[in-house]
Amino acid sequence: MAEAILFPSQPMFMVDRGWQRSRKKKTKNTVRVAESEVQINGVPEITITLAKPRSSKSKSLTRTAEVQQRNVKAQSMEHEPPTSKQKHVSRTAKQVTARTKTQRLGQTSTTLANAVPTSDLRRPSVLSIGMTGSSSSLYTVIDPEVSDFQRFINYYPTRLASALLPVSKHVRFNSNPIQDVWFPAAMNDEVLLHVILFCSALHQSCMLDCSDFSDSKVLLKVILDRLNRRMQARRYSDETIGAISCLALCENQLGNHAKWAMHTTGMSEMIQSRGGIAAIPEEMQLKLYRADIIGAVDTLSSPRLPRPIRTSKSLYRAINVDIPPTVSLISELADADLTPNLFDIFIDLSYFCQALNVAAKTQIAVDSRTYEEDVFCIQYDLITSVRASQRGIECACRLAALVFMQSIMKEIPFIKTSSGIISRELQRSLWCLEVEREPGSLIFWTLVMGALVSSRTNEKEWYRDKLRAMASWPGNLVNWQNAKAKLQEIVWIESLQDPFGQQLWHEVFGCS
Repeated sequence: MAEAILFPSQPMFMVDRGWQRSRKKKTKNTVRVAESEVQINGVPEITITLAKPRSSKSKSLTRTAEVQQRNVKAQSMEHEPPTSKQKHVSRTAKQVTARTKTQRLGQTSTTLANAVPTSDLRRPSVLSIGMTGSSSSLYTVIDPEVSDFQRFINYYPTRLASALLPVSKHVRFNSNPIQDVWFPAAMNDEVLLHVILFCSALHQSCMLDCSDFSDSKVLLKVILDRLNRRMQARRYSDETIGAISCLALCENQLGNHAKWAMHTTGMSEMIQSRGGIAAIPEEMQLKLYRADIIGAVDTLSSPRLPRPIRTSKSLYRAINVDIPPTVSLISELADADLTPNLFDIFIDLSYFCQALNVAAKTQIAVDSRTYEEDVFCIQYDLITSVRASQRGIECACRLAALVFMQSIMKEIPFIKTSSGIISRELQRSLWCLEVEREPGSLIFWTLVMGALVSSRTNEKEWYRDKLRAMASWPGNLVNWQNAKAKLQEIVWIESLQDPFGQQLWHEVFGCS
């Protein structure tokens, strides 16, 4: 059965459609579309092998410049269907054909997941090679509208993985959840893959202090469109819930606390529909707690999820540290007349800090899950220990401890979008205390925490004025080493928090 091949006066590629025919109707004729250079007017050279008559030899015709010279709309010729052995057409011709047909029909760019422009095929390195854990090139997964964000694919398991555990610069961990759990999961889930690209781009933007993050709007739209389709289908997979937790963290970092609350509330409802947090794999649970608790601390609101479930003993016991809390800490807590619950939280915090100090000095391997469980449980207990009748000193100590944990949890802990609320509330708690007349280590430690968290807020000078007023206190606290010794009487992680303290002392007293 003959087919008509039309040669228009404009550029066009011919695609063999023999795959649509029955295998029983095979012939020995071929159609070859050769990759050739474009002529002066853009018409490609196409070589066609004509159907061979039974009584004559085959003839080969080449349409080249003759097609350019004829002033006609189209010409036609007959040929027989090609054989199945040679029905394969070059990959480049297929891709360019798919792109041309899509543009002619006005289809959206999302239908081009498998049709890549020739220029994209020439992109070097990470933009063109497949990733371990994916069944095909990432170009078949990443939406073409945001394909440029693929350059962040290596940023997530390296730079962002380091930012997840800031203390890893000083403490050796035996694993990293981003590298071991979430990056492999993203390679098999299109929504989570787009989300980690968004997270990586945002992190780099924050590290470079870029105020304009508008390029991400298209990527965020792609993410939300795909998430909405899953929500409508009620597909609450582990990866989907994990993707929402990432979005919640991003919105909180941007200072969009209302959107953080929306994401975490939705995440909590999805977890409940799955049967509770126990239905989520243990290795994925801490990521969800992180999104819930960090935002709850920054907004001083209640967490949406229940208290983290411990699956291991505390870090203090895991590395077998035998250093009790300082006598000064116990004495100061007793004098402040804290509630038993808040008293116990400070004791746990002291044990945790002692363990980290030992791990940093000895470089003993620390289990990242044990570390994160300690961090999240302490923060959860602090944020939920608020009482309506809480006194000024109790509230101030609780808020200062939350600030202390911020410096452990975040690579850049004291940014304005996440520090404004806690800075104001801590100042309000200290208003009623005559801090200049109470030279105790606990009050001093509380004021230092306030000065750190307010570094980019409106309360900055108030805290610094209070610290300057302490210059006359016994012990020459203007000297940083003397001040650090007083902070260590409460809780302090030398390797991690010394840079923050030295910078603060340089700004307040002009020395370090």
